[in-house]
Amino acid sequence: MQCTISQQALLAALARVRGVAPKSTRIPILTHVLIEAEGGLLTLTTTDLDITAVANAPATVGAAGSCTASAAALYAFVRG
Repeated sequence: MQCTISQQALLAALARVRGVAPKSTRIPILTHVLIEAEGGLLTLTTTDLDITAVANAPATVGAAGSCTASAAALYAFVRG
């Protein structure tokens, strides 16, 4: 996965989905955000198994792909 996105666009998308990801859980992957890059969009998805939040942000995608990252840590890193 390779993409370029503005800090403001990524921060806005993360702000919309990070509230759904639980702070702690018996299923650690639920604290992560799924990041998918494809077709000029970066899609962020979080869930707590009851609610799912999805946000899209425009991005320049060089190579499509997906990964996960800790929602809280990524938000703190992007926020600065």
